[in-house]
Amino acid sequence: MTYVNKEAFLHLKERYNQINVIDVGAARASFMKELLGVYEREDIYSVGLDPINHHTSAKPGGPIIDRTQDQYDLFMQCGVDNVGIITSRTFYINSDDQASSFSKLKLENLSTDKSDKDKYWYPSGEFYKIRNIANVAENVPVYPLEEVIKQHFGYATNLIHFIKIDAEGKDLDVIKSIEDKTLRKRVKFVTMECPNRIPRFEEESTKPECINYMQSKNFKIFTDMDYEDDPANGQPMSDIVFINGEDI
Repeated sequence: MTYVNKEAFLHLKERYNQINVIDVGAARASFMKELLGVYEREDIYSVGLDPINHHTSAKPGGPIIDRTQDQYDLFMQCGVDNVGIITSRTFYINSDDQASSFSKLKLENLSTDKSDKDKYWYPSGEFYKIRNIANVAENVPVYPLEEVIKQHFGYATNLIHFIKIDAEGKDLDVIKSIEDKTLRKRVKFVTMECPNRIPRFEEESTKPECINYMQSKNFKIFTDMDYEDDPANGQPMSDIVFINGEDI
């Protein structure tokens, strides 16, 4: 998802000296590292959420220097889903830990055949790795995002300038956990990952479903990065940045 957000960051920089951001599915904090290419650290209030407190490094493959929690003003080791109250769920930790999810992978939609455009292609080594559940974590806390906003962003007039979501099959459910008034009146940008037509995870919403929902809340497409159009990638999925249709 890194790089799809750059134009939105620049748009914000033209209008706001300081911003509030939420990173759902923080992983190794690539979102924050990208954002710091536009904003100074002291001008960002950031909340990161992930069931795993990953090790992070200054660059891919480099030495571990810290953990995900060190990249944010507040890090919550929890999940986010469309739940009415704070609850707990089973979390499936994949051998590729950044493919971990509250939903199970649809293994029938994965393939080692790059020519099969109706499946997600992985090289054979990655294919067998991503199919493997390394661990199952029980009773992982799960919040509705509305609760996170209420607890950590104060007054109803405070904007959340950017919400980034990479929740491995739960992206639209994360958005649905925000109350309608909050989403329409307090959120400027939302970015999410979605399958173009073939879900990778059980009960995952597709790109048309994500677009239809966001448009129903008066959000417009700002950037649409369709990886199926990229010969170097080719995966049938997209990262989409939405902007609030109101000038909030």
